[in-house]
Amino acid sequence: MILFTLAYGTQVITMIPFYIRFMHIFTEEGNIELKFSKIGSYFGIISSIAFIGILFTPADLLNGPHWVFVFIGYPSILLMGIFYSIALILSDRFSKIFACIFSGVYIIYFIALLVGLIGISFSRTIMVIGKKF
Repeated sequence: MILFTLAYGTQVITMIPFYIRFMHIFTEEGNIELKFSKIGSYFGIISSIAFIGILFTPADLLNGPHWVFVFIGYPSILLMGIFYSIALILSDRFSKIFACIFSGVYIIYFIALLVGLIGISFSRTIMVIGKKF
């Protein structure tokens, strides 16, 4: 648990500067890609904060608060992926192949999120594996 907390905590904390930097890649003011990337970055930062909350509220000890952070974090990272995908698809700076791969990962994530929300018996396993992925 300690190793997982350190590794996952490091990952979500270091993602915050990524989200802040990513929105500045689309530097042309007023373009639609910049707006989509900013919205995506805001959702990314919210998801990182929620994932930090998940780390400090293990489900076996603090089940209620843990699930509050889960229901904030996972939809936020999904929305981040949607807005980033739109920004990447509309952008001329990035290869369309990169945009398609990025979008594909978030389609898979969306399916896993739906499975978890529906409550299929193996959904917790999918969500745990998805976090590691």
